[in-house]
Amino acid sequence: MNVDWQLKKLEDGCIHGEVRMETEEMSHICRQLFFAFARREKALLQMTSKKANLEDVFIELTEGDIAKPEAEDGKEAAENSTEEKEVEDQ
Repeated sequence: MNVDWQLKKLEDGCIHGEVRMETEEMSHICRQLFFAFARREKALLQMTSKKANLEDVFIELTEGDIAKPEAEDGKEAAENSTEEKEVEDQ
């Protein structure tokens, strides 16, 4: 199982944690986390589970690719204008 997690300490002393994983046993894992914190007498102020929809997955996968086509188009436009200038100079 691939798990990605991040922890961030907030100004009020709380810790914000985010865990991402692909599993069909989300409720079981949430329950295990809850009791693990309870055994250590640590309060969980909020815990939510979210199943990504197709739109979220698409946005995440294509987020870094948005600037690439524009950059390539700009590069091609610059190359074309250079070629046109060379043709005019001849």
